[in-house]
Amino acid sequence: MDQILSYFGLVAELSVGIIAFQVIAVTFALTKKDHWNYLDNGRFIALITGFAGSLILSIIPFFVERFYLSDESIFDFWKMVFSSMIALFLFLTLILIVYVEYLQKQFKKKIRGFGEYSPKLFTAIRAVFVLISIALIFFLFIGFEDQITYEIVCYSLPWFFIVMSFIPFSRLIIYSHD
Repeated sequence: MDQILSYFGLVAELSVGIIAFQVIAVTFALTKKDHWNYLDNGRFIALITGFAGSLILSIIPFFVERFYLSDESIFDFWKMVFSSMIALFLFLTLILIVYVEYLQKQFKKKIRGFGEYSPKLFTAIRAVFVLISIALIFFLFIGFEDQITYEIVCYSLPWFFIVMSFIPFSRLIIYSHD
C-alpha cells in the first residue's frame, strides 16, 4: 500500500511542479503582449483545469485509503479508487459541457455584426464531452474483471490531465508573440 500511495504522491508533486513551470512561462511570455484577449483567458482556464484535475485524481487514493479496511482484498481498493476517479472525471466533464455553452454565448456576443455565426465548433466540442460522459457512466457501472486493468487505468488517469494541460500551454506560448 505504501508503494501505491508514494507513486500517487509523486504524481501530485510532479503536477504541481509542471503547472508552476507552465504558469511562470506563460506569465513571462504574455508580459510582452499588451493585453490578454478572450482566447488567452480561456486557454489559461484550461491550463489551470488540467492541473486541478491531475492533482485531485492523484490525491484520491489517499482519501480512499482511509476507508479501505486491511482485511479486504487489494482488488476492492482499486475498485474504490477507480470509481472515485471516474465519478470525479464525470463531474469535471459535465462542468466542461456547461462551460462550452457559456463560451458559445460569450462568443455570439463578441462577434455580433460580423456576418453569419456558425456554432458547429461548439456543438462538436459539446458532443465530444457528452460521448465521454456516456463512456464514463458505462465504465462506472460495468467496471473491469481483473485488478491489473484497474491499476493501469488508475495509474494513467492523472497523467491524462497533465498531458492535456500542455495543449493550452503550447497555444498560449505560440500566440504570445502576436
